[in-house]
Amino acid sequence: MRRICLLVAACLLFAGFPVLAGADYADTFDIAPVFTDNMVLQAGKEIVLYGTSPDEGKQLAVFLGEEKREAAVADGRWEARFPAREAGGEPFPVQVQGSSAAEHIFIENVTVGDVWIVMGQSNVEFNATALTEWDELSARLPGNIRVLTYTSLDLAGLPTGARARQWRQLNHLSAAQASALGVLFAEGLAVSTGFSTPIGLISAGFRGQDLAAFLPAHLTKKMDAVEEKGRIYESVIQHLEALPIAGLIWYQGEANGVLYKQYTEKFSAFIAGWREKAGHFPVYAVELSPCFAAPAGTDGASRQYMDFGTVRGVIGTLPLFVPDLTLCTTSDLFADKLYANSLHPPNKRAVASRVLGAVLARQYGIGTEEAVAPQIASISFGETPCEVVLTYSAPLAVTGGECLGFSGIDREWNPAEILALTVEDRQVRVTFDRDICIVRYGCHPEDVFGETLTLMGSGGIPAPNLWYKLAEPDKPSLLSFALLYFVTFIVRAWPFILLALAGAGLWLWRKKYRKQKKKEK
Repeated sequence: MRRICLLVAACLLFAGFPVLAGADYADTFDIAPVFTDNMVLQAGKEIVLYGTSPDEGKQLAVFLGEEKREAAVADGRWEARFPAREAGGEPFPVQVQGSSAAEHIFIENVTVGDVWIVMGQSNVEFNATALTEWDELSARLPGNIRVLTYTSLDLAGLPTGARARQWRQLNHLSAAQASALGVLFAEGLAVSTGFSTPIGLISAGFRGQDLAAFLPAHLTKKMDAVEEKGRIYESVIQHLEALPIAGLIWYQGEANGVLYKQYTEKFSAFIAGWREKAGHFPVYAVELSPCFAAPAGTDGASRQYMDFGTVRGVIGTLPLFVPDLTLCTTSDLFADKLYANSLHPPNKRAVASRVLGAVLARQYGIGTEEAVAPQIASISFGETPCEVVLTYSAPLAVTGGECLGFSGIDREWNPAEILALTVEDRQVRVTFDRDICIVRYGCHPEDVFGETLTLMGSGGIPAPNLWYKLAEPDKPSLLSFALLYFVTFIVRAWPFILLALAGAGLWLWRKKYRKQKKKEK
């Protein structure tokens, strides 16, 4: 009996060695939190393992299965690169070894496949258990999908030296807190590719966060923001941005309803910086949903209604600024306008199908480009500043016989009237009754394809909404500026002005009263 107890104790000590060692090696080196047991590494691209260490120049031995690389710590970071591998094959371990046996990291059950990041705010954090078909879906989740989930809970930061979030096999338990959009996309991808490739899903949804929260500090200077700048970048993104991936699915912008002016500039710089670290990857941006007000005569207290029509249009122009970015439109996915919360529509399967169609056509050779929305390729003036020419990536069509949804703003911020509009092959040509500085397509909150929007591709997929500034508006005259300043001053200072007038009136009355008293004497 004693021998059995000793044997059990020895086995437990051996099995627990990596965990026990974690407390020791954390002070000398660590591996990025994205690397854990059960993870998926990207197939067909150079494999990069990396982490941090306070010991400058420290030498580490890094093993990818049987392959070995030496890595030296430089500027607080170490990195090891391995040749690309094909998807599938037997799972293997990853090890990082320091100068002693106690300095040891061991990660097991690693595989190679396609790694997809689904990132954004609340429409990504909307988890799979909220789906009406959750019970049916959870019973048939494919076995070749692994998931790593980040949520708003991670914004407090990850513990130093610890991998707080773990890669897990996608099942009823691990999918529960993962993004519904991500789970549905990964499920569809597995089925469409015949379960031939392991799929790694990184689900990263953070409710209520505007773009500035996703950006590194050097991009957030002079930016307006709803929440603390850089929170998501510092807590999550910086740990995974050097990881090669198959692609990024981006669904964000609701919190930028009034913070849209720098969106294209900052987002394009964000993706460019990310691609410098991880290598090139495609981006699929989901168009924000229409948002419907509570019907007349009903209680709208439980409904969220926001005007993010403009930021939706600004996001629609991202293909002009970010290479290899595809807009996945949603304006036709809203047959039911009476969602209890139209800010977070429960149509995630339809959205996932739209994204999946574009991904399959562009990266897996399944389906055709007709599954992809016609992307905006250029916007310019025609022969005069009254005429605007919009060129798209694919042939265009119009449903219902009339092209609806376009509008313009003149240089004094007044609506311009459309005099003529033609759609030919890949171009839309719009003539206004005056010079314009902004052209728009579908930028009202409730714009829905088939009613207020009718431009589409040859496969019936709607064209993206857009809001684009062609020229700067006219500056107000000095007299207009002075008048505006005066009115603003009056509006802001009216209580003090009233008090001053009351004081002056009282002083004049007292002066007159005293003068009258003197005459009476």
